[in-house]
Amino acid sequence: MAKRKQLTAKRHKGLFVYCHVCKKHFTWTKRYTYEKGKQIKEEPICGKTKKNYSSCPNFSVHRYKSRVNIPGTNGSKKETKVHEVTTYNDAVSEAIKFEKEVKEKNRSKFDKNSLEDQQHLKLTKQKLELEQMQQQLTLQLQ
Repeated sequence: MAKRKQLTAKRHKGLFVYCHVCKKHFTWTKRYTYEKGKQIKEEPICGKTKKNYSSCPNFSVHRYKSRVNIPGTNGSKKETKVHEVTTYNDAVSEAIKFEKEVKEKNRSKFDKNSLEDQQHLKLTKQKLELEQMQQQLTLQLQ
């Protein structure tokens, strides 16, 4: 039987529980607050049934999901991956692997772009130098 997915109080960066029924991200699964000196347990609310997370009937379709910012885009582009694991510790290890994959895959793109930018700058400098030399030659011939 499947267990409910849980997140620790200090969860891994970019890792959350995703419900495929109500399409909601849960960044926390339970937390404790104090009200009038008493400890109160809080839970997020399911997007479809409007019940507490612990009593959601769709827990069998909850999955761990991680989201990683693509390097060099200043956080404007992200990649996500759903992890088919059952425990939080396995999800953290999968999230770390996914983050490394994304960074490696996109690092080569940005390294290539920076090389192309350097070559472009070099060519424009050479063109400017040629134009200056041509101007000097035309002044000397006049």
